[in-house]
Amino acid sequence: MMVELLATSGALSVVGALLSLLLIRWDGAAKIVSCLLGVLAALASLASGAFAIVSEPVLLTAPTVFWFADFTLLWNPLAGLIVVVISLLSVAAWIYGFSYFEEYRGRGIGQIGFYMHLFIISMLLVVLSDNAFWFLVLFELMSLTSYFLVVFDQTKQSIRGGFMYFVMAHVGFMMIMVAFFVMAWASGSFEF
Repeated sequence: MMVELLATSGALSVVGALLSLLLIRWDGAAKIVSCLLGVLAALASLASGAFAIVSEPVLLTAPTVFWFADFTLLWNPLAGLIVVVISLLSVAAWIYGFSYFEEYRGRGIGQIGFYMHLFIISMLLVVLSDNAFWFLVLFELMSLTSYFLVVFDQTKQSIRGGFMYFVMAHVGFMMIMVAFFVMAWASGSFEF
């Protein structure tokens, strides 16, 4: 049930992201579709996290083209708790988005919806990732989408803040990557 709910959340997020881009010329429609699908996706991930808190751990592994890194997700009570927190904040953000996005009318509400959907689903997958390689890939996706959200205003202050965030996120990324490579070298695996 946890896997299906998160898959539903992911599918709603991907559809929401794509529809946000398709509706980029119609701000009102982009806002409604993006926020509505965002709330539904967040509720599905909230239920997935709640089930994970009270259930036995579930490990999902899918083979990839990379011989060293299967795509592995782990639902356990700790991951479930973090997913619940992220999902609750996401529900609040999407509900707030119904009014907040009005500030961006005429400046690309569809783009904001696209980046928010990708940011939230990548955040959830970072928490559930049970493989160092995919953790880093998802961490980078999360960092880049949040960067684009920070600089969206295109003001001097937002660009300066975005640059600072970009540098700090990538310094952190490099440190995490080095630590993961050292652990992988010592253990012979990228699996956590």
